[in-house]
Amino acid sequence: MKKILFLGDCIEGYPKIASVRYAGIMKYLSKRFDFVVVNDSFFGENRSQYSIENFKFNNKGPVKNIKETNFNLNFKQKVKVKVKNIIKKSYIFKIYKKNQMNERKFIQKNKEVIKDVCDFIEKNKIEAIFITIPSIYPVYILKEINKNYPEIPIIAEIRDIIANEIDTNMSKKILLNCEDSIIELADNIICLSEGIYDYYKNVKNVRNIEIIKNGYNTEDFEECSYKPVMDKDKIVFSHIGSIYGGRNIKDFIIGVDKFAIKENKKCIINLMGNLDSIALEDIESAKKHINGNSIINILGMKSPDEALLELKNTDISVILTHKTGSEYAIPGKVFECIGACKPIIAVSEDKNLISLIHNIYGQCAKHEVDDILINIQKILNTDYNFDDRFKFSRKNQADKIENVINTIIGD
Repeated sequence: MKKILFLGDCIEGYPKIASVRYAGIMKYLSKRFDFVVVNDSFFGENRSQYSIENFKFNNKGPVKNIKETNFNLNFKQKVKVKVKNIIKKSYIFKIYKKNQMNERKFIQKNKEVIKDVCDFIEKNKIEAIFITIPSIYPVYILKEINKNYPEIPIIAEIRDIIANEIDTNMSKKILLNCEDSIIELADNIICLSEGIYDYYKNVKNVRNIEIIKNGYNTEDFEECSYKPVMDKDKIVFSHIGSIYGGRNIKDFIIGVDKFAIKENKKCIINLMGNLDSIALEDIESAKKHINGNSIINILGMKSPDEALLELKNTDISVILTHKTGSEYAIPGKVFECIGACKPIIAVSEDKNLISLIHNIYGQCAKHEVDDILINIQKILNTDYNFDDRFKFSRKNQADKIENVINTIIGD
């Protein structure tokens, strides 16, 4: 089979939706191509089962956003979090943010693995390079490879806007430089949503570009079917994934509790994933406004299998996006919610997410307590049809990506 060099952050087995996506797609593509994988050791130390060779780069791990997955902090720990937050806002931290692990430092730190990759290319014919981003470190490696092998065509899969500063400690200048590099080097760009497509097509004037939406692993949800929640006395809401301060967990909790009171329901809110200190403080604050009809469970980070089981057992799946800045990408978890046939309450004003979900697979609410209440009530009184969910299967995605690769390499 023809060899493809894959550059990315995650491989299978890491508790992150990008890892689930990687495994789901590579399950099919690895039967059609031989993949040489280069990934971040932080997001997968073991060799990928879908590779014939797997090189690891090291970015020393992402700078933690002062995350605390243990909700029951003692006084000393709470003081420590407060001090860290003050440091985060300081001038010194801002300097650190702008200079942490820049391109020169990264290349120097990973010169051996870059040499190993180039040596492999020298001895083996690589038909194309497939890079998946927004992580910038694979872009640094791509640039080094391209200096030595400019003839190898490049396909870039963009899961979110590179220069989007949400959940990153990189300066805007670094992100923009990486974005420009991808636009210059890529022979073809695959976008995971209309928002990303519109940005690169209309704002950045990219020509060879197309949309291949995200999806879910079909075999994980084959037995799932839609179950209305109208007649249930107890309703479980599950948010699976990280929650940062900008995602407004406080208003969501208060909105759920208002719904519980108005509809005389017992509501359980399960939060599975990393929570930063701001989100934890918002949860503490929200607890002061609820009356006991709602229970909040902080479940912490779990394995992909445990996350899958949580999604299958929930009644209503929860998607929270940032108030601003997340209007381009559609969270990958949305497609798993669709695959599981779980009605979705999405607290978001992102037009691409709204067009996918609202009145189809669930409801979208503004970042306002009363609107969250109203749209949960709509879910209670609506029957949803998930019969067309298989159009989002990983196999469909893999088939489309294979067509792009074959077009680029001339098959």
